[in-house]
Amino acid sequence: MSRHDFKHHSLLVLVVDDFADTVESEAELLCMLGHKVRVALCGEEALRCVAMERPDVVLLDIRMPGLDGFVVAQSIRELCAGGGKQPLIVAVTGCGTEADRLPSAESGFDLHLVKPVDPAMLTGLLERFRRLLAPPIPAAELDAEEPPDCRQCVVSGWA
Repeated sequence: MSRHDFKHHSLLVLVVDDFADTVESEAELLCMLGHKVRVALCGEEALRCVAMERPDVVLLDIRMPGLDGFVVAQSIRELCAGGGKQPLIVAVTGCGTEADRLPSAESGFDLHLVKPVDPAMLTGLLERFRRLLAPPIPAAELDAEEPPDCRQCVVSGWA
């Protein structure tokens, strides 16, 4: 077994929605899962958050007053261009038709989820993304005698 510490590698998640109850419940779930969470109740606030600290994931409503989710997603892509990390941008919206999904893809969204989002599905999605972003385990820290359990090949490290 590896001598490496396999603590949970948390994600920085930005939750953006103009409905405070939605933001609060999503943030609470994500915090219980061990993620670092920032919240914004409008598009302008979301862009300020991204400019200060780039998130790994943005859960973004589409229909909001002021800057809508389409404009926010495009602006995040522009802010993060030029070598910076690009967050996974997920539409979390009541807009669920095929006609709604096309503009979200064109605006820079990676995924389009329709409210109400199943918490287990969201948890699974973030877990898969967390595993992709987790730092690799240095080969020198793996014991040659016993192959590593792939489910443990995840390292903590959000500072």
